[in-house]
Amino acid sequence: MLPKKHRLTRAQVAEIVRRGTAFHSPHLTLRVLPSPDGSYRFGFAAGKKVSRGAVGRNRLRRRGYGALERLLPASPPRLEGIFFFKPGSLALTPSELNVEIESLLKRILSR
Repeated sequence: MLPKKHRLTRAQVAEIVRRGTAFHSPHLTLRVLPSPDGSYRFGFAAGKKVSRGAVGRNRLRRRGYGALERLLPASPPRLEGIFFFKPGSLALTPSELNVEIESLLKRILSR
């Protein structure tokens, strides 16, 4: 699980949704902004279109935070970003989710 100091607050999420740059994959959308304080923070959001039950949405968020913790490089990007799950992402296996998150992170770091 990603430490709380590296997770987004509601106010930060609203700012990223309003001004962030979007990157898409088949089951995720990532919006990012440069971090104003030089650290990194990420969040995951799963709406009711993804899963009507809270158990499924929470499972996706926990898997996402766990995958992100393992995938962040030794010197993580100085970004704030939020991953939005798309409908159908509940059927992903944890390894497939890791691959999608990794591909989005690589796309950000390469630009």
